[in-house]
Amino acid sequence: MPQIKEKRIITDKGIQKAVLFFLWGIFIKMVIADRLTMFVDTVWNSYEQFEGLTLFAAAVAYSIQIYLDFSGYSYMAVGVSALFGFTLTENFRQPYLGITIGDFWKRWHISLTEWFREYLYIPLGGNRRGSFRKYMNMIVVFLVSGLWHGAEWSFVVWGGIHAAYHVVGNLTEKWRIALCGRLKINRETFSYGLWQRLCVFLMAAFAWIFFRAPTLGDAFGYIKGMFSCWNPWVLFDKSLYALGLAKEEWTICAWGMVIVLITSYIEEKGKQIGEVFCLQNIVFRYLCYFALFMAVAILGVYGPDYDASKFIYMGF
Repeated sequence: MPQIKEKRIITDKGIQKAVLFFLWGIFIKMVIADRLTMFVDTVWNSYEQFEGLTLFAAAVAYSIQIYLDFSGYSYMAVGVSALFGFTLTENFRQPYLGITIGDFWKRWHISLTEWFREYLYIPLGGNRRGSFRKYMNMIVVFLVSGLWHGAEWSFVVWGGIHAAYHVVGNLTEKWRIALCGRLKINRETFSYGLWQRLCVFLMAAFAWIFFRAPTLGDAFGYIKGMFSCWNPWVLFDKSLYALGLAKEEWTICAWGMVIVLITSYIEEKGKQIGEVFCLQNIVFRYLCYFALFMAVAILGVYGPDYDASKFIYMGF
């Protein structure tokens, strides 16, 4: 609101960053996320027919899909707004690089997380009224967050799972630190940080099953199938290529994810990708613009059956 009332100054640097954000957002949305959608939807539409490893792969793919879909939409919104001189809140900050579930939620859908903290968690008392009240406030916030996404039990369970992650994580923190000390595990090493991030990603991926499932029964049916039978040969017998994505499509996804990981690494080191981009020579900047534009034009998923309104978060 203050920005609407104030005079806005549009600079050359601001335009450069705005165009980069928009192109980057549409790249990760249309080239990677929409491509993964074909695999995820193929598996989910008939999950009873698939064995555990395929279901696990689809759950991981959906975790990546929903992140790139929603962050891509957010980047596009930030870019378009910046062209008019408005600065929007950063909505994602490499959430899957979080080392705890609490850290994950400080990085994921930041605008909504801060809204719930300011207008629900703090008014309920926050952490100022003892541990029991703090944990109850956490549970209420996450259950309400589930209901905010939809009046389905699957969303409520999704919120409840994240509430349980928070409560159990807080209650066992001292015990886990003590255990690491007894086992002489150095918690400052790269390997331990990698283990933490892997655990957070798998915990989030498990919860996303309830978010993606049409009903609570489908979620439990999917999980049952995921843990029932694992056939490792599906990774080598090319059967995955028949599930919505051919070999070439998987290759595009893989290279796209490499680019995402590189940019995430740069940002995780405390460098804003927009600022780093603006410091580069003009030839490099325009080559990046051209490469992103051509990648979307040539590799983007669209056509007669494409519905531009099908952002995952369009329904919320």
